[in-house]
Parts: sequence; C-alpha cells; structure tokens
Amino acid sequence: MWLRIGNSLARFRKARKGVAAVEFALVAGPLLFVIGSILETGVMLFTEYQLQNAVQKASRLIRIGQVSSATVPMSRTQFVQEFCNGASGLRNCNTSLNLYVQNAADFSTLATPAVAPLTGGPATTTFSPGEGGRAVLVIATYVWRFIFPFMSMFANTSDRSVRRLQGITTFRNEPF
Repeated sequence: MWLRIGNSLARFRKARKGVAAVEFALVAGPLLFVIGSILETGVMLFTEYQLQNAVQKASRLIRIGQVSSATVPMSRTQFVQEFCNGASGLRNCNTSLNLYVQNAADFSTLATPAVAPLTGGPATTTFSPGEGGRAVLVIATYVWRFIFPFMSMFANTSDRSVRRLQGITTFRNEPF
C-alpha cells in the first residue's frame, strides 16, 4: 500500500499537464486589477483635463461680458448648460458638477472663500460673475465615483469612494 502511494506521488510530481493554467490562475487576478486600475486612472485624468478645458471655455463667456452685460444676463442654469456643452465627456454633468464663480475688486481677496470647494467641503454653488474690470475666480469640481476597488487611495474627500476633480481659472473681466 505504501508503495502504491509513493508511486502515485512520484507520478504527480513529474506530471506537467495544467501547470500553465494553474500559474495563470495565480497571476490573472492581480494582473487584471493592475490593468483596470491603470485604465481607470487614465480615464479619470482625461476627465480632469476635459473639466479644466471646459472651465477655460466657459470663463471666456464671463471675461468678454456675455454673461453679465447682455441685454438679458445669463442665469446660473444657462451658464452650467453652456459649461456642460463644452465638457461633453463628463457623465451626469448637471448633477455631479459644483460650480463656484466669485468676483472681487482685486485678486488678493479672491483666495479666502475658495478653500471649501477644493478641500472636499460642502458643495458650493456661488455664481457671481461681476462687472467689467473685476477679478473673477472660477472653480468647477466634478465628483468622480471609483469603479475599481482599492482606488480609494486617490480619494481627496471624506467619502473614500469618490475623488473631486477640479478645474480652476482666475482672470480680470474685460471692461464692458
């Protein structure tokens, strides 16, 4: 009986059928996780680029006076719609977007109220584009929900399942 068990073990050690399948099964999970994380990070960074580009495009409307000095000034809702049209790649743009537009007499007074939207604080929806010659700060934040597990290390809010992407610009309105 012991001889039969010894022969079976020897044959089992020499057998090579299925080794590649077992090795692939051991490596496939981590490999697919790394590939998925890389893809999600790439898409997230591309979305942040689109957000910044949309901020630049929409800010031009404020800078040249199409928002404030028009016969009928543009409302926040209309401005958000223009913003979302310029950022076609943002999913659920109207619901996941927080927009902060503030004006002041000079640039030094703009820095203080801008902290909350960037640190993941409460959703801020200030919309005050100002008149000609005023300094303006535009911050757009977009809530990115992670798809892959363990991406929470990239979270910048208290809710570890999301990252708040940011697009920021500051400028002085043209005289109008």
